Amino acid sequence: MRSLILALVLTPFVAFAAEPGARKTAPDFELKDLSGKRVKLSSLAGKIVIVNFWATWCGPCLQELPHLDKIQQEHKGEVVVLAISTDGPDSLPQVRSVVKRQKFGMTILLDPEGKVAALLNPRGTNPFTAFVDRTGRIAESHEGYTSGDEKTYQKWAASLVAEAH
Repeated sequence: MRSLILALVLTPFVAFAAEPGARKTAPDFELKDLSGKRVKLSSLAGKIVIVNFWATWCGPCLQELPHLDKIQQEHKGEVVVLAISTDGPDSLPQVRSVVKRQKFGMTILLDPEGKVAALLNPRGTNPFTAFVDRTGRIAESHEGYTSGDEKTYQKWAASLVAEAH
């Protein structure tokens, strides 16, 4: 019995994708983009939405964002990336500068007061990425970024695209 308990304790944790019926509904939110246009999560029903929280001062965030933009390009029309800047109002010029320099095609939203981050990312981790399925349920989420995570993201996106509409 003791060896079984040790085996269970020492066995590495493996994450499995949540089955569609077991997924929790993502809280709806509305934020402004860089041009002041309001974007609401629920308005994207029927699409896979990758919600990413990032900041201009976060090195791993800046490494991750191009990979998310590429996933949106690869699955054009089916996957939408909402890159939510958690920078405060004083950093808005830096947000615009990063977006302009990188030529991102994804939607950049602003959450300077952290209201949406508190809903989806209560620990306040940057970066934090959530994959929302076509029905508005969170299928996957990930804290932080290290090189190679983009391969997992590509698999998650492809799996969600393959799910029945």
